[in-house]
Amino acid sequence: MLGTDFTGALMTDGLQGYRSYPGCTKLSCLAHARRYFYDAVNCRDDYAQLKKILNAYKNSDDIPEKAQAFLQEHESLNRLVAILKQIAELYQIENDFSDCSTEQRTQARKKLSNPRFEKLVQEVEIVAEGFEEKTKAHKAATYFLERKEELARYIENGIYPIDNNLAERKIKSFVIARKNFLFSNSVSGAESAAGYMTLLESAKMNGLNPFMYLEHVLNTLKYYKEEQIPQKVVEELVPYSKNLPENLYLQSNN
Repeated sequence: MLGTDFTGALMTDGLQGYRSYPGCTKLSCLAHARRYFYDAVNCRDDYAQLKKILNAYKNSDDIPEKAQAFLQEHESLNRLVAILKQIAELYQIENDFSDCSTEQRTQARKKLSNPRFEKLVQEVEIVAEGFEEKTKAHKAATYFLERKEELARYIENGIYPIDNNLAERKIKSFVIARKNFLFSNSVSGAESAAGYMTLLESAKMNGLNPFMYLEHVLNTLKYYKEEQIPQKVVEELVPYSKNLPENLYLQSNN
C-alpha cells in the first residue's frame, strides 16, 4: 500500500514482509520485543512463586528485600526480570519527556535512553548465550538481537515513537469487525474498508462523534458525485480541520 518508493519512517512488528521497503527508515516496536520476554517470564514456575511472595507481603516494607533474595536464588529468572525492568526504565523516560519538544526529547533519549539501551543489549546477549534454544527466553533474545538496530532507532529522532501501540489500538475496532467483512474479498473492497475505518478512528482521535462526523462528510460530498472534490473542501473535512462544526465534537454534546 505504501509503494516501493516509500522513503519515510516505518515502524512495525517483526514480520519479515515489512522488509520489502528498503528505501525507508525502518523502526521496530519495542512493545512487541518486550512481549516475548514477558511471556518467557510469565510461564515460569519460579515467577509464580515470586508473585505469591509479593502478594503475601504487599503491605510490608520487606517486599524488596524478600523479593530480591528470591531472585538471587533464581538467577535465570533474575536475568529476565532485569530485562523487563530496563525496558520499563526506557518507557519511563518517554513518559517524563512526553510533553517536551521534539528536540528536547531527542536530546533526552541520546543522554538517558541510549546508555540504558546499550546495557539492555548486553543483558539480552547474556540470555541468548545462557538459555537453551527453543526456550521462550532464547527466542525472545533472538528476536530482540536480530532487530536491535531497528529497536534502537527511535533514539535518533524525538519524532519517532518507541512502539506502535497507538496504531495497534486504533486497528482494534477493525479486527473486531472483520467477521463482517468476510465476503469483501476484492482489493478495492479492502482499500475502501481501510479508508473508512481510518476515517472513523481519526475522528475519534480528534474528539469527534464518529457517526455525526461521517454523516457531515457524506452530506458535503454528495454535491461532488461527478466532479473532482476541490482541495479546499477536503482540507475542511479532514478530522483535524479547524473548520468543522462545533456540534460534531463529543465535548459539545456533553
